[in-house]
Amino acid sequence: MNLLNTNINKYLNTYEKIIFNESFSLRFFLVKALVMFFWVAPLTLLILYGDSLGIIGSYINTMSKLLIGEYGLRITIFVMMFYTLISYLQLIARRQVITDKRILIATGLINKKIRDIPLEKITDMIIEQSFIDNILYNAGSIIINTAGTNKYEACIKYIKDPYETKKLIDNQRELNKKIELK
Repeated sequence: MNLLNTNINKYLNTYEKIIFNESFSLRFFLVKALVMFFWVAPLTLLILYGDSLGIIGSYINTMSKLLIGEYGLRITIFVMMFYTLISYLQLIARRQVITDKRILIATGLINKKIRDIPLEKITDMIIEQSFIDNILYNAGSIIINTAGTNKYEACIKYIKDPYETKKLIDNQRELNKKIELK
């Protein structure tokens, strides 16, 4: 459960409708954790204990044993668990909501920060999706620019299918323009 999920309604106006509500792509986190488990851990263990297997040179292994010592495996497991926990906390501490009037991005577990971007102020949106994001996660980010700034205003991060989300925002912006003209 997202810790910000229960409080997001207090930031909405009375007649505001939520059209998109997502914290992050769960698939993104799971793949990130699996990569940590199946790639980083074996690589670290190879550096720590590769000399005994005759795989890597003794210089690297001697240096790693001097730096980490006999607790190398324990430290590796702790770092993996800590990294995974921090990654998960960063992801659940972010709530991204698109309403019919604006985009709200809430971040933080203890110190909360709410970004509020009215849809009519958006000048352009850029979708960022690397090859790995596309293939493994089916996730990406939407960078939002508004008038009056020389850098991006906000970023909707790690969302499933960013192209559909951008279409949703564009459609709502067009609908809002039609309503204003009436």
